[in-house]
Amino acid sequence: MTQADRIIAIQEIKNNPDSKTEEVRIINYNGEIKPYPVYLIPLEYLVYNVVNGRIRSRTRSHEERFGALDPSNDDDATIIEQFLFDSAKGRNEKTLESIEEIGQQESGIITEDGVVIDGNRRSLLLRMINRKNNSNTKFKAVILEDKLQDNIQEIIKLETSYQMGVDSKVDYNPIEKYIRCKELNEYYSIQQISSIMAEDEKKINSWLEILNLMDNYLTYTGTPNVYTKLDKKEGHFVDLVQYIRNYAGGNNNVNWEYSDADVTKLRNIYFDYIRLGVPVMNARIIARPNLSRSFFCHHDIWSSFVQERDNIIDNVQEISLQKLREDNPEETNESLIKQVEDNWKEQVEAPLNEIFLYYSGVIDDFIADYAPLRLLQRARNSLSRIDLEKLNHIRDNEINLLIGEIEAIIHKIK
Repeated sequence: MTQADRIIAIQEIKNNPDSKTEEVRIINYNGEIKPYPVYLIPLEYLVYNVVNGRIRSRTRSHEERFGALDPSNDDDATIIEQFLFDSAKGRNEKTLESIEEIGQQESGIITEDGVVIDGNRRSLLLRMINRKNNSNTKFKAVILEDKLQDNIQEIIKLETSYQMGVDSKVDYNPIEKYIRCKELNEYYSIQQISSIMAEDEKKINSWLEILNLMDNYLTYTGTPNVYTKLDKKEGHFVDLVQYIRNYAGGNNNVNWEYSDADVTKLRNIYFDYIRLGVPVMNARIIARPNLSRSFFCHHDIWSSFVQERDNIIDNVQEISLQKLREDNPEETNESLIKQVEDNWKEQVEAPLNEIFLYYSGVIDDFIADYAPLRLLQRARNSLSRIDLEKLNHIRDNEINLLIGEIEAIIHKIK
C-alpha cells in the first residue's frame, strides 16, 4: 500500500463512526493539550517508524551499510520487526501473552499516513498474533493531523516524551538515549531537550559529550555510524569523558607536564582497550586521574607503556570494512564487522594484554612502596584533628600511655 493509499484509507477510518471507540487519549502536541479520539485501524494501513528512538542504533547501523530502510517494503519491514522484538525480548514475550489473553490495553499514536509514533512494538505483537491465529485484530490508536515528514520536529518530540518520560525508561537501550538526544538537538535547545527527556540540563550536555566521544571511537575503529558496536560499552565512555574533562587545563594528580596531544593519545589507547573488550573496571587503571592508580599519572610508566603499545599497533594490518562489503555484498553488517574485529584482535590481543598486565603490576608495586607514606600522612591528619581542650576529660595515665607508644613507633621509623 502506497503512502497516498494509506492516507485515503485512514481518512475513511476517521469518517466511519463504527471505527471510533469510546476511548480518548490526552496528548500534548503542537503546544496544545487536548483529548484525541481512539480508532480501530487495520494493521495493513500502518507502517513502522524507522526513526523510532528505541531501535535507532540498529536502524542507523543497518542504513550505514545498506541505505535507508523503507518500512512500506515487506523485506525492510521484516528487518524493523526483528529490531523491535529484540530491543526488549523478555518484555515483548510477556506483552505478547498479555495481548493474546486480554487484548491491547494501551492505545497508540499514528500519523495521518499511518506511521506508528507510539506503539510500534504493540502493533508488531498484534501482527504476530494475527499471523499465528489467522485473525484480523485491529490496532487501537489516535490519529494525528500530520504526516511524519511534514512535522517531524513535533512528532519526534511527542514520541520521545512517551518513550523517555519518567515512567517509560526501564527497558530503554542505553545507547539509544544518546542518539535521540543528538537528533533532538537539531531542533531544540538544551533546555527544551531537558524537558522533553525529563532530565536535567547538565545530564543532557553530558550525553551529547559522551555521544561525541562514541562517534570518535567508531571513526577511530573504521566503522562510523555502526552504533551496534557500542552495545555494553557505555560505562567505558562515561568514564573516559570524565577523565578527559579532568585533564583539561592540567591536573595535580599527574606528575608531569602533558599536552593536548598526550590526552588525545590517551583517548586512542583507551579506545584500543575498549575495542579489545577489557572490562570497564580494569580499563580505569589506564587513565583515571589518581596518582597511585593510573598509568597516565606517572610519566616514566606512561612513556614506556605508550612506546610498547605503539610498536604493537603500528604493525597491525587491518582489513578494510569497505573492501569486505564490496567483496561480500550478501553478508550481513554484523558478520563483516566481526571479521574485521577478529582479524584485529588476532594481531594485537596477546601483546596488548601482556603490556597491560605488566604495567598494572608496576602500578601495584608503586602502591606497595607508597603505602607507608600514605599511612604516615593519615596518622598526622588524625593527630592534628585532636581537640586539645577536651583532653582534660580523659585520665592522664591513658594519655601518657598512648603518647609513649606513639613516640616508640616514631623512634623506630626514624
